[in-house]
Amino acid sequence: MGGRSRGLAQIQEERQDMFPPNRIAFMSNTADEDRQTFMAYKKRKIGLIEACMQIAFHNHLDDVTPEQFLNEYHICGWDATVYPEEE
Repeated sequence: MGGRSRGLAQIQEERQDMFPPNRIAFMSNTADEDRQTFMAYKKRKIGLIEACMQIAFHNHLDDVTPEQFLNEYHICGWDATVYPEEE
C-alpha cells in the first residue's frame, strides 16, 4: 500500500468532519478517560474549559467546544438527576 501513513490526529480530524457540529468523534479506547472527565466535571472538580481540553486531548482532536461537551454530557445522561428509590 503506497503513500505516507496518516497520523491519528489527522484521522480524527477527518472523522470529526463527518459528525454533526454539536457532537464529538469519541474514540472507543479512551472511554475510561472520558468518563473520568465527565465525572470530574459533574463533581465540579474541573471547569467546562478544562473538561473540553481533556476530552479533546484524550480523543486526539484539535478542540472540543463547550457546546459539544455539554451536548454529549446531556446525551450520555451525566446531567440526569437521580432520586433514591422509595421504600
